[in-house]
Formats: sequence, C-alpha cells, structure tokens
Amino acid sequence: MEHLSEELIIEILKRITRTSDLNSVSLVSKQLYAIDAEQRATICIGCGLSTEDFSALCSRFPNLLKVEIDYSGSTPGNGNHIDNQEVTSSGLLMVAFGCKALSSLYLNDCKGIAGSTEWLEYLGSDGSLEELIVSNCKGVSQYNFLKFGPGWMKLKTFEYENKENFFSIHPRYGSSVKANTHRYELCCENLKDLKLVRLVTEPDGPEIGLRFLLGKCKALEKLCLEYVTGVIDNDMVVLSQACKNLKSISLWLKPEHYVVGGHIEFRTGFTDESLKALALNCPLLQDVELTFTGCAHWDPPEIGFTQEGLVSFVESCPIRVLVLNGALFFNNKGMKALSSAQFLETLSLIDCNEVTDHGMRFIVHFPSLINLTLRFCHNVTDAGLSELAHAQKLQSLDVGGCGYISQKGVLGAAKSVYYEVNCKSLGHYKRIVTSMPHGTKTKYINTATFAACNQIELQHLRRQWGRRSSAKGAVQGRSSSEWRGRARRRYTRGEELERHDHREFGAPIRLAWWKQARDLLNEERARLHQTVVGATGILKRITRTSDLNSLSLVSKQLYTIDAEQRATIRLHCGLATEAFPTLCSRFPNLLKVEIDYSGWTSGNGSQIDNQCLLFLSSRCILLNDLTLSFCSNISDPGIACLTYCKKLMSLRLNSIPELTSSGLLLLAVGCKALSSVYLNDCKGIAGSTEWLENLGANGSLEELAVKNCKGIG
Repeated sequence: MEHLSEELIIEILKRITRTSDLNSVSLVSKQLYAIDAEQRATICIGCGLSTEDFSALCSRFPNLLKVEIDYSGSTPGNGNHIDNQEVTSSGLLMVAFGCKALSSLYLNDCKGIAGSTEWLEYLGSDGSLEELIVSNCKGVSQYNFLKFGPGWMKLKTFEYENKENFFSIHPRYGSSVKANTHRYELCCENLKDLKLVRLVTEPDGPEIGLRFLLGKCKALEKLCLEYVTGVIDNDMVVLSQACKNLKSISLWLKPEHYVVGGHIEFRTGFTDESLKALALNCPLLQDVELTFTGCAHWDPPEIGFTQEGLVSFVESCPIRVLVLNGALFFNNKGMKALSSAQFLETLSLIDCNEVTDHGMRFIVHFPSLINLTLRFCHNVTDAGLSELAHAQKLQSLDVGGCGYISQKGVLGAAKSVYYEVNCKSLGHYKRIVTSMPHGTKTKYINTATFAACNQIELQHLRRQWGRRSSAKGAVQGRSSSEWRGRARRRYTRGEELERHDHREFGAPIRLAWWKQARDLLNEERARLHQTVVGATGILKRITRTSDLNSLSLVSKQLYTIDAEQRATIRLHCGLATEAFPTLCSRFPNLLKVEIDYSGWTSGNGSQIDNQCLLFLSSRCILLNDLTLSFCSNISDPGIACLTYCKKLMSLRLNSIPELTSSGLLLLAVGCKALSSVYLNDCKGIAGSTEWLENLGANGSLEELAVKNCKGIG
C-alpha cells in the first residue's frame, strides 16, 4: 500500500467510522499509521487504558478535536484512573479565564463546586457561552446564576437541576431570598432551550432566583419545568404571551397546598387556564408532555387539568407529539375525543389506568397517528390491541410494564414492535427516588413526622410500607383508610394539626434509657474536655518545631491534638513531594506556611508543584499567610489555586520564575482579603497590568513590595 497517494489514504480513513477498525488499519503499514495519527480527530477512552500509556496516546494523536474519558463502571481491577482532583470553583475560574472560545459547559454531580461565584461572573462577562448545563451540583444554587449577567444575552441553551431529593421537605425560599432579579440587568432574548428541575419558588411571591426566565425568553422554543415548586397559572400566562415561538413544552407536576378564595386546595399549580393561554398565544406548539406524580383520586381532584381542557388544547394547537404520564383524569372518553385530532402523530400513555381496551379501539380512528407507546397501563389487554393488527396503521408500537399485554398480543400490531419484558420501574419514568428518604427507617409515623410531611410524602410512605392489615395496620381501633381520610380532611380544611399522644401513630417513645445514656455521655465529654485542655496548654508552651514533632509521637492523643492546634509550619528541601498531601491533611488548621527551596539541588529530590498547591489550598482553608521562595515548579495554575483560601491576607513570592501577570490577575480577583503582597525576582511578570488594576479596585491592600521584577516598570 506504500504506492497509494496520501489524499487517497486520507479519504479511506475518513470513511472508516469504527475505532476498532481504524486501529486495525493503522497497523497495516507505517504510512497508514502516520496518516491516522495526524487525521484522528475524535477519541473515546474507557477503563482499559493504563495511566502510563496516556502520555504516549496524547503524543501520537496531536490533532484531536474531541476527547471523551469515561470511567463509569470502573472497578479496582481496571487499574488507576488518570490524575484528576475534585473540581472546585477555583478550577472553574481558571477555565473561565483561560478558555475564551468556550461555547458549551456541562457540569454534573460536581460536589466540590461551592462558595465563590466568580467563575460564573467571568463566564458571563466574556459572553461567548451558548450552552450552560448544571445538574446536581449541590454548591450551585439558582441564585448564583443571577451573577451570570451579560452572559444571558448570548446563551441559547440553559438547564439547571437542583440537587434535591424529590421527597425532601424544604421551605419555599432558598437561603438567599434577597436575590431579587430586579437588582440585576438581565436579558435572555436569545434563549431557545430552557429546562428547570426541582426549583423552589413561591406562588404570587417576589420574583427571585431563576423564576424571572419564564417571562423574558422571547425566542424560547423548548421548555421543560420538572417539579418546579410554586409556579401557577399566572406564570404560564406571562410565559405564553412572551414566547410566541414555543414549539415544545414538558410539565412535570406534583400537588401542593395553595390558598384559593380563602381556603386551602391540594392540587397541581397549573390548571386549564394554563392550557388555554398556551393554545391562544403559542400557535407553533407541537410537542407536549404532561407528567403527574403523587396524585390520587380525591374530590376535589388533585390534578388541575381536566379531560375537556386537554382535548380542547390539543384541538386548538398543531400537536404532533403527546405524552401523558399519570393522567388520572384521562379515560376512554378522552381517547374518543382525541381520535379527531388532525395532527397527532405520536401518543404515549404511561400510568394511565383509566384507559381500557374500549378506549384502545379508537386508536384506529386517529387520522395521523403512527407511533404508540404504552407503559404501565394495567387495564389494557391483548384484546385491546387486536384491532391494531387488523388495521395495520401504526408504524411503531412500544409496550412495557403492562401486565395484561403479552408478547403474542403485540405481534402484527405495527410495522415495528418493541416489547420490553423487564421494564424499568415506574419511578424511573417519573424521575423520582424510589428509596426512602435518608433516616426514615421507623416502622410507624409519629406525630412530628406526620405534622412535617405534606400529602406527597405521606403517599410515598404508604407506598413503601404498604397498606396495613386490620390486625397490624389499624391504630387504636381505626383502619388505615380511616386514618388517611382523617389526615387529609385536616389538610384540606387548613386546620392546624392537633397534638396527639405518640401512641396514636406508633409505639410509645421510651425516654428513660435515653436520659441515662445522655447523662453518661455528658460526663464523659466533661472528662475528655479537661484532658484535652491540659494537653493543649502543654503544646502551646513548646515553640521549637522539632520538639513538637517528637512530643506528638509520644501518644495518639498528643498526636491528634498537635494536628488540630498546629498553626505554623516551615518546609525546606528535605520534604518529599509524595508526602506533601499527607502533611496538608494532617494539619488542616494551618494559618501560616513558609516553603523555601533556597540552596536546592537535584539531589534533594523534586520540588512541590501546582498539584501540591492545590492540596494546600483545598485542605488548609484557614490559611492567611503564605511564603513561597525559589519554587521553580510553581506556575499560574498553582497560584490560581490559592483563590480557594478566602482568608489569605499576606503573600510573599520570592524567585518564582514561571509566574506571569495572568496568575496574579486570578489571585487579585479571587483573594479579596489580601492586604500584603511581596514580589521579588519574578521574571515572568510582564505585559498586562490588569492584576494591579484589580488590586487597586479592591482597595484592601495595605502593603505592596516589588523588587527586581524586570517586567514591572
């Protein structure tokens, strides 16, 4: 193959899509190997790659455009992962500052992101981001995104999923109720795709947090509100009037308590008024999904929508895709009414148990329907699908979780049939946690739990524990159904729950043993406190570090107390870099650290690097005084890690050759408490003076010393 032209080989390689085939072809000849290395643009790495080979891989494919590294399903037997410390706000700030061309950012389950929102401010001020997705990041609240500022103008896709358990009991307002959007100049006229999951807001309350988005996205085409607390018809009316181009809407609803006309109603926030507003103002709407969770058959209904309202809505809009999940109000009459919908092409019924075989017979009369999905519809049987086989109208049929539909019953019902035997749970299709909330392991519900839980939590508890038999489930002579009805009546009337003896809802709480245990525990704490105070006093009188190190080895208690009390440490050439993370973990309360490599030679081993500074800044967050001397492996990314130390007041940098103006700028932006800066013989500082401008704008600096820095005039 050596005689083939390079252009022809490149064309051959472009047509090979499977990675395994590319790897095999590249081994045929040196020419193919070299060209593949230059042309390969995409690579996906799983658990099989050893960390030792990673550098060689990067060297072989220098022109990669897209890299995916996925360690899902990894076990210790798969070997080590590539080095990757937990992502924090400081790391994101470095990304925002350095990656000016960034247009898409996706963050999921990043537990280390907390505190500072400067990374969001930087991303917003740059204005290049078009897609921002933040999911299950506990330290990022909806109020943080108000700092995104000008970034909203260019953003086209935004998704935010709050890290809250579906059954969590939380207040309406978050921890930052003062985050009122009227304080910010926010414009999101280019936003086309919006998804908000498990947000907490207040009906008829102030416009706080991300709720402002519902009325300002004029270009919005796709909207998903998944269990957003407190949204009501007024919000949907405002949204429909602003978003004339809306093409897809997905509403995931659970009932809540609302004050209507002086009395309390327990229902979903949206009613038929919302459907009317959408039908009137959104003529392009084609894709609709309605999911209901935690709703039951009560009078008045817990679902604000009615069957008549839904049918009128579908007939008024060119709806092509309709998904109904847990729609208790939808029955055979609704199927008959929808059979006249001219545009409906795809219908999905999930947990719609009011639809029976009789309703399924209307499927053949839908003028445009070609795709049908049935999930957990327990009143539909093989007989209901028999007419579909005769009509031969459907293109695809998807069935799963329907206990009375057999694999034989779906044969011939559509050109393409998918029958799932081991269907995922209903909780999966409603995106809720099926396990009990953490800590709720008790067998009975006591008064405090009953008073705190709303109707949704009570329903969840009933599903988990099952309905009690009359022998086990009745409490004090009442059946479980009577108890549930009694609980509900109290909620709907808005009456305050009465205080009952604990025995009415569960076994009596035995307090005697607990009081004895508490007294013993308090005595033990007092004894330990006296011992610790004495040991702490001894350690404070010892000033020499070598004596402290020796004494801490005498006993475990002294070792522990010394680790907690040590406030100052000084490191020289003798420390191995491998031991540095352990040192930082042992002394988490350090206030002053001095690292001096003067007189260092290669025989002393490696110096600390940026990774070590990341350990220091993430473990010793109380640090307020830091000195770095002759550290040749420290550069801008390491200095940027110091922004995690929010209490850093004094910084001395002596002979740090890799330090540049960019690192100082990140430091000036992140360390607002900085009052003293000393720079000596830092040759890399040149060009931009933004770091000085930021230090000056902050106004906290009391001492500034600059010596022998050639780039500072």
